[in-house]
Amino acid sequence: MAIIKCPECGREVSDQAKQCPHCGNIISRGSIFYTSIVVGAVIALLGIFTGLYIAHDREALSDDVLSASAEEMDLVISNDDLQASNLQSDSLDWLAAQESNTFESYLDYLQQHPDGSHSLEARDLIEALASQLTLADSLAADSAFALQPADTLVSVLPADTLNTDSLDR
Repeated sequence: MAIIKCPECGREVSDQAKQCPHCGNIISRGSIFYTSIVVGAVIALLGIFTGLYIAHDREALSDDVLSASAEEMDLVISNDDLQASNLQSDSLDWLAAQESNTFESYLDYLQQHPDGSHSLEARDLIEALASQLTLADSLAADSAFALQPADTLVSVLPADTLNTDSLDR
């Protein structure tokens, strides 16, 4: 049993009473029920509007985050594309250098790709080719020296290294 207020005089009355003992106003149970429904509906509407407001703010925030994420993804994708392009260029330049297999082609590769995926290999090949060129130059000089006629050799060699007795024989 609950105490309610009389709609006419405002004094406290039992919810089981059929009329107010103070003013005689007939208390209908429908008015209490009606009031409860109205209050419940107002509370429900407030809850719905509050939920929609929060959802709208989250959606706006989510859109901002998603658009920022999309921009970041575009940057990541363009960075990946750039790296793939550099790798492809590196590989093509390396194949061209290998095809030429010259000191200059490997130097060109290293100038274009100092930290390329084949830079260590290129350095090793440059050293190997340089030592081959040095050896070839020294062999060419020795063979040119050996192929010269004896009278030319005498003029090429320093005088103190010649043993003229061996030439007379």
